[in-house]
Amino acid sequence: MERKKYPIRAEDYELFETVGEGVSAAVHRARCIPFDEIVAIKVLDFERKNSDLLEASHEREKELLQDITDLQWRLLCTQEELQRLKTKNAQMSQLHTTNHQSPQKQGKGIKQGQDAEARLLDLKC
Repeated sequence: MERKKYPIRAEDYELFETVGEGVSAAVHRARCIPFDEIVAIKVLDFERKNSDLLEASHEREKELLQDITDLQWRLLCTQEELQRLKTKNAQMSQLHTTNHQSPQKQGKGIKQGQDAEARLLDLKC
């Protein structure tokens, strides 16, 4: 799916109410005239008191660093969950193999299967 190329000229938008404000910008509800769509427009204001381009870039950098930190945390949690699932899957596979041995080894297999089940129960705690 190809993304739309929205116009960059101010004349192509009709601004409505402000929906949010930050240190160096305000977000407005607006209408994109060429597409006749309601959009959100972020308007930077470098003339505000104590506001400049460097401050705006630092603000954006902090937002991006927070996003990266959140993504790294979610990745770490997902990796840990994946490792737990792999371990459990391997143990279940071993248990399944142990429980389906030939009849000559069945007595020994039952004992090994019970041991494997006990190990699985220990992991759940």
